[in-house]
Amino acid sequence: MRIVLVAAFRSEASGILGLIDCAAKGKAGGVKFWQGELGPHEVSVVLCGAGPEKAAANIRLAAGIVAGAGLVINFGVCGALHAGATLGQSVVMESVAAVWHAGSPPLELRRLDAETAGAGAGGRLVTHIRPVFDSRVASRLTSRFDAAYVDMEAWEVASFCRERNIPVAVVKAVSDRADKDPAADFAAHARLAAHNCARTVSDLLLRM
Repeated sequence: MRIVLVAAFRSEASGILGLIDCAAKGKAGGVKFWQGELGPHEVSVVLCGAGPEKAAANIRLAAGIVAGAGLVINFGVCGALHAGATLGQSVVMESVAAVWHAGSPPLELRRLDAETAGAGAGGRLVTHIRPVFDSRVASRLTSRFDAAYVDMEAWEVASFCRERNIPVAVVKAVSDRADKDPAADFAAHARLAAHNCARTVSDLLLRM
């Protein structure tokens, strides 16, 4: 299968890039991508950038890479909207909503076998226009969207794929609990989450 993996940052993608055989680097409309093989799959890794506006623009610039994919997976780090979340835990999302499309129904995502890859079932993710480090905002997002996690790119990737009838999944790992300003060790938590997410995505692909 030809699979396209989409992450915001190189730091989120580096774990996967280290596992791809014969990875070749290029640019599509200025958007960085890598191509190679992982297990039985032909894999492309695309960097969409941070935030919904940049992600929307860049995923369209990379449309030629995404076209014809058997599956697109948006992966990387996210914030948890509940205090009980385990930092570093990978989760496979079931649906995604967006704060600027509050009147639209959430997009249902391709269900991947989270349990066999050691990940959790993530429920709903909500994409926000900015990072969330405020418990009051987190509470409102939970109440308004029935969401358990928050990120800044998944809706744009998922809606782009949905418009083109390309199956899309979202796999994230928890870097923070979205309840306060990042602590001094936030960078370490983000690195751990990115590493765990990449490992989960690799495990999922090798089992497909």
